[in-house]
Amino acid sequence: MKSRIFVGGLILLVAAVTASADKYVRYNLIGYSPLAAKRILVMADEKCDNLKWSVKDSLGKELLSGAAGTSISGKSDYAPMPFNYEFYVDSIHAEGTYTVNISGVEPFKIVVKKNPYEFVLEKILHYIRAERSGSVDCVDRGPSHFGDSACSIFHRYKGDNGKWVMDDSTHPVKVDVRGGWYDAGDYLKFTQTICWVDYFLMRSYMAYPALFHKKYSKTEYVDVLDEAKWGLDYLMKVMPDNDTNEFIIEVGDQADHDCGIRLPENDTMDGKRPALSALSIPQMGYTAACLALGSDLFGKLGKKDIAAKYKAKAELVYRRAQSPEANKIGDAFLFAEANPFYEDFTLWDNMELGAVELYRLTNEPKYLADAKMYEGRCRNAGWTSWGDANIFAH
Repeated sequence: MKSRIFVGGLILLVAAVTASADKYVRYNLIGYSPLAAKRILVMADEKCDNLKWSVKDSLGKELLSGAAGTSISGKSDYAPMPFNYEFYVDSIHAEGTYTVNISGVEPFKIVVKKNPYEFVLEKILHYIRAERSGSVDCVDRGPSHFGDSACSIFHRYKGDNGKWVMDDSTHPVKVDVRGGWYDAGDYLKFTQTICWVDYFLMRSYMAYPALFHKKYSKTEYVDVLDEAKWGLDYLMKVMPDNDTNEFIIEVGDQADHDCGIRLPENDTMDGKRPALSALSIPQMGYTAACLALGSDLFGKLGKKDIAAKYKAKAELVYRRAQSPEANKIGDAFLFAEANPFYEDFTLWDNMELGAVELYRLTNEPKYLADAKMYEGRCRNAGWTSWGDANIFAH
């Protein structure tokens, strides 16, 4: 999915233009949690050390005051101005609206409230549910894409030019790949990005379960768990057989972009999409990590049967990702001349994540040894995304 949002890591800031043309204030527009750090940054064109500041409550009573001191940095990636001053108002814990006064700056208000980002969660979960494929419980539109119940398998392989191509002969095997989420405005489904979304839905719930409620879910689970299980049940299908000769990296191909704009329920390609199969290590490592984490999470919720199925599939996918056949293939993705879709040339960060989650689930030393080995191979990464799992794997 192209909306790459980590529920637990939202930071919303505003740079508010002040009365003084050479001063700007950066603060949290949405609001501060009562016990969270509450930093305010003043950015200026000219030196203005020891800026006086104060904070008043809604009745006009002054609660805090001080001076911002000397500039903490020059112009950089951190701030666009040459002089930057910061101060903290962490000791304000009571919920309410407060007025901040800074010398030479127009007064502005900050808000302290419990769970200030909670309203964002519903929007994210609404969007993800709207992206559901093959579900009667989607929102904003009609059910669609039940034709994915019998997709013909096509194999991906590298041609003589080193680029990934699709075997143009239909294999006799058909696979049920209903479920999952659409990638974006088209109706392709990519295992890699479904894993990314699902992993952080679960991690977000595990970090702060009290934030999540039920609005759309028609099952026993709150929305985030209902959505996470929807993703996990799709991932259970991407390695459809115990002989492990197939691993579905995506459903659909470049033809999806030639159909024009249409609602999912009006899609003339339904039932005609290929299921592209390749033993792609990055996607298999991520799938193993998701299913292992899902086993851990749903096991702790008392769903032992579900947890056991997720665990068995996670171990199967992980073992196959370590096979000589998978190592010969390495990575695989949908190659289009103008836009390769979700290419991921880094194999070992995803495998490290898979090993980590399997070790956390089983406590088996072999997975810990694997995690350390893969960590040594992939080393660091400058950022995190659907294709760069180094930071959270480490």
